[in-house]
Amino acid sequence: MMQTSAQEQQQLSVTDAQHLLERQGYEMLCRFGHVHASRDAQEWHVCLVTDLASMPPARYLACLDEAHKLHVEQSIALSFLMHEEGAKVRRDGREPFSKQEVA
Repeated sequence: MMQTSAQEQQQLSVTDAQHLLERQGYEMLCRFGHVHASRDAQEWHVCLVTDLASMPPARYLACLDEAHKLHVEQSIALSFLMHEEGAKVRRDGREPFSKQEVA
């Protein structure tokens, strides 16, 4: 029986990565060399497919967690920008002032 080193046991194949995501309730998508996790019509970029071979499972799941945090941060920033744009609407309900109207 062959023994494998700890490093070899840490390497992820695409199939291993897929199973890890499935256990977390996600579907794995590979697009243009990138691994994405998908659930409930949302999708998160996890890592590059080429990074899997040198990535331990714990790091792979940490990448998924980081993708969630980034998604939340982007949503907060987008929400703030949308609120700012809404505040620019005129009180009469028309679009914000144009440069021509100000001049």
